[in-house]
Amino acid sequence: MRRLLQAGLVAVILGTSGCANMIVSSMYSTPRIPTEKLSQLKEGVSTKADVIRLLGKPTTVSRGSDGSEVLKYTSTQYPALMVGTWKSQNVEVHLDAKGILQKYHVSEGDSLRSNF
Repeated sequence: MRRLLQAGLVAVILGTSGCANMIVSSMYSTPRIPTEKLSQLKEGVSTKADVIRLLGKPTTVSRGSDGSEVLKYTSTQYPALMVGTWKSQNVEVHLDAKGILQKYHVSEGDSLRSNF
């Protein structure tokens, strides 16, 4: 009975500390942007407010000397134990000086990493 209680206590501690998630499953640095949200963006029509409402706060914002902006969204899926295939998604949203969507670009990739 004592061992059962000890095992239960360890499970509770790991489960509430976040360690179990890192060991058992993968996690994202930031949420991936679903394609159905991207398909709602309309070039020449959607505004910066529309983009932020649909996609959320960007990871970074770059401003051009002409007043244009590039909103960048980056997501990385870390594998369990930090070993294996890492998946990334990068979305760049280009706005003109008036805050109107000019274009957006999505790139996705996988890379194999090892701690050995």
